[in-house]
Amino acid sequence: MDQLELATPRRRSATPRHLPSRELLTLDQAADYLNVTGHFIRRLTHERRLPFLKVGRLVRIRRRDLDDFLEGHLVPAVRR
Repeated sequence: MDQLELATPRRRSATPRHLPSRELLTLDQAADYLNVTGHFIRRLTHERRLPFLKVGRLVRIRRRDLDDFLEGHLVPAVRR
């Protein structure tokens, strides 16, 4: 090992080991997943209507929380 490798700390992944990286989405990825704007996702997190994780200053959203959010806003069909 040279001196540069010893002096440079290794960067750790922002994704916890027990969660697959595909499970955690950025705000833009979450917006794409729901087919909405990034502004809408930011508003939902700001209003605490959508759970999110903070890793330092990075915001991540679990895919299952997006699925739960959709299920909670499902409007059932009405038979006529």
